[in-house]
Amino acid sequence: VRGDNLLTGGVASYDVYETQDGRDLAVGSLEPKFWFAFLQTIGRADLAGDGLVRGADAAAVRAQVAEVLRTKTLAQWSEIFASVDACVEPAATLDEVLLDAHHTARQMFFTLGGVQHVRTPLTPVDRVHTPAPAHGAHTNDVLRALGRDDDAIAQLRQDDVI
Repeated sequence: VRGDNLLTGGVASYDVYETQDGRDLAVGSLEPKFWFAFLQTIGRADLAGDGLVRGADAAAVRAQVAEVLRTKTLAQWSEIFASVDACVEPAATLDEVLLDAHHTARQMFFTLGGVQHVRTPLTPVDRVHTPAPAHGAHTNDVLRALGRDDDAIAQLRQDDVI
């Protein structure tokens, strides 16, 4: 059930929290060392034993963490956590992801037909992407490969077969 599992919001140490400016901070501190580092950083080490608690207790811990995280902007929390090993990252907007230096350096995105696309890790960077062919664009080529000559293809068209 959504919200009951470790990875679907069932515990306070693995969730997304809103910051003061309405942005989101992703916390993935499932391991105790990360959870403790996270709590120390936000000044709530008193919650250290409650990272994997579920149910009503998890909601109470989550509320306390959320209250602290709403005191600063995403940029402020990002700066604070930049040197902390706590599995905490800002939840980037699509525009931020597209402009990210790491993604840009790896040429992870390309534009085709005015639409941004994601290159898979297995797609060569030098691959030329082209739009899909129009409906019927290769019909003659396929029919010729099947042994039909131009007269036979013309007859198929005349008979509304193709």
